[in-house]
Amino acid sequence: MAQPIRRLFLSAILWLLPGLVLAEAGAFQFVSGDVKIVSPDGRATVAAKGAKISEGDTIVTGANGNAQLRMADEALISIRPDSTLRFDTYRYAGKEDGSEKGVLGLLKGGFRTLTGLIGRANKNNYLVRTPTATIGIRGTDHEPFFIPPSGWSGAPGADPGSYNKVNSGETFMQTEGGRIDLGANQVGFAPPNVQAQPTRLDRVPDFMRPSPMLRGQGERRGPRDGPRGERRGPPPGGQMPPPPPGGQMPPPPPPGGLPPRSGEIPPFFEPLAVGGSFGFNQAIAELSPAPLHYAMTGGDKSGSFFGSGAGMVRPGGLYVELDPMGYPALVADTGGGFRYARVGAPLVYSGGTTIIDSGTPVEVKWGIYAGGVIVDNMGPRATDFFHFSGADGTPLVVAATLTGTYSLAGSNAVVNENGVVGGAVASATIDLSLAGKVTAYSISGTDGQARAFSGSCPSCTGGISLAVFATSGIPLTGSVAGSGATGNAHGVPIGPNGKGILSSYDLTGSGKAVTGSFLAVK
Repeated sequence: MAQPIRRLFLSAILWLLPGLVLAEAGAFQFVSGDVKIVSPDGRATVAAKGAKISEGDTIVTGANGNAQLRMADEALISIRPDSTLRFDTYRYAGKEDGSEKGVLGLLKGGFRTLTGLIGRANKNNYLVRTPTATIGIRGTDHEPFFIPPSGWSGAPGADPGSYNKVNSGETFMQTEGGRIDLGANQVGFAPPNVQAQPTRLDRVPDFMRPSPMLRGQGERRGPRDGPRGERRGPPPGGQMPPPPPGGQMPPPPPPGGLPPRSGEIPPFFEPLAVGGSFGFNQAIAELSPAPLHYAMTGGDKSGSFFGSGAGMVRPGGLYVELDPMGYPALVADTGGGFRYARVGAPLVYSGGTTIIDSGTPVEVKWGIYAGGVIVDNMGPRATDFFHFSGADGTPLVVAATLTGTYSLAGSNAVVNENGVVGGAVASATIDLSLAGKVTAYSISGTDGQARAFSGSCPSCTGGISLAVFATSGIPLTGSVAGSGATGNAHGVPIGPNGKGILSSYDLTGSGKAVTGSFLAVK
């Protein structure tokens, strides 16, 4: 996936000298309505896209205010209207050496965050504090709320106290009265009394739910539900009850007006109408982390931009969440600063096959989503199409020894610059004449408009390592519909002994372009 990562160079000297600028924590990616930055000395400034946030700053959103921030450690934070969030401590110097730390003070309202690198290696270095509770993470996407005794406009009539909803990963919630651990799709609650024991709610409170258009399975009230839909106390086994069948309302259409697919996965992000940004309204989704060494290739058409990439799930690298069908709904390359999330996008193409590697069956799945959201070094963008292929990958120690010629065994459909999905790779060859190195690469095929395309890698003759093939990619030259084109190809071996290689490619030239992926085996 995309590799460059924005780095913020922090000055320890400035932190030590009083009265000077504190450490830079992040910046606004999106601002709508009344949003202010209040500095530690009480000065208030109007927030704008690109404005910086420093340690000690407080973000205050008005009744119509929404804000989205990208933090120094690549975390994303989306703040709800009528909320107050203080950045007590936020330090990240570009590496995980124990000095990184994030402590956020939620004084009113709520926010959602996809946590970044702070707390990944040192879990206790990331905390959210409310007036009644402390929330810690174990690598997560979660939504903390605090409703003061005087109430909150975002949840009229709701009980005051601290709440925390976990969408994926794990958190804990702690008060002077005790601690509870929370997993995916669980909600914790701590009343205003700091000595009270936190509890799990066995229903998601209404104010945490998406808008009615986004409501899906498991949101009908039962005879024991309270006036606001809360049912207190942990359910049997400590797990959220499974949603009942049926009752699925279709999510709103993704950017571009494409019709959503009914059923499988509710949207991860809710598109906003302004500036191509996005908010954090996630309906409950039954996603599960892909196993270690799960390998995938992918790529996107986002307007005139075409790209491709590859990676393998590993600690500190690629992280993938799979839907119940085994398709990736969330992809995050923490090392490269790349994230893709499906926006309720329809699966417009799917397929796959199974190969046998030394007696072990290896299932390969591929497909194309018509939509989604990508966040990388270029910022957030709505995608027109995102294609993917995935399977169990080859251990790195084995990949470094691979040799042989790999030939086409199956292909995902092709996406072209006109937004036409179809066609296929007709032939493909990947040579590993040197152990663990690509020495030749070539593809040819037709797109959904029956236009021919081809590409090869003349610079591969000296050998390009499989590690580079997966991360930076290899350069391609070729043609699309009779016009000269250049691009890139990426790939990653699959199977316990490297029987196959998944590869993605992109070619662009003279206003014509294609991107897709395929499977090659030896």
